[in-house]
Amino acid sequence: MQEASFTGLIRILFIFFIVYYAIKLLMRIFAPHIVNYLSKKVENNLKEQFKSQQQAEQNDVAPKEKKKDNLGEYIDYEEVE
Repeated sequence: MQEASFTGLIRILFIFFIVYYAIKLLMRIFAPHIVNYLSKKVENNLKEQFKSQQQAEQNDVAPKEKKKDNLGEYIDYEEVE
């Protein structure tokens, strides 16, 4: 059976901290570029949706009439005390 050594534990902790700080440094460098790219992509999608909505409204100029249902006469009831 193998036993864990103190030097092995220190080595694992050292590797963990090196990887943690490397990822932290890389995120500081690349995160603004990623956020900028994603925001431009969302902006372009919203512009395309707005254009398609405007074109749909221009094609559909005449307002649609609502269909009336023949449900009968409406009677307003009053509360009796």
